[in-house]
Amino acid sequence: GLPAVATDVGDGWVSIDIDGRLSYALLVRGCELDLHHRAFGKGRFAQTQIASIDVLIRARVAQDGYELLVDRSLATDLWMWLKDRAREM
Repeated sequence: GLPAVATDVGDGWVSIDIDGRLSYALLVRGCELDLHHRAFGKGRFAQTQIASIDVLIRARVAQDGYELLVDRSLATDLWMWLKDRAREM
């Protein structure tokens, strides 16, 4: 009986998958959240910042790695940061 509104915001997000043995090392370069598997186990989901960009992050269950959800307007900035840090590694 309470009024409610539902809004589809699915098109406003970009998903970036990060996997591989260095995925953890890459993400901790710009994220203050403890992403180590002991603290942030498979299936965990959190809101944080990576390189000062708001991100929703999920530790994948099926394989090692992470899914990053970022606002579409900031996705290119995050992608470039990830690419630059990966190149440094």
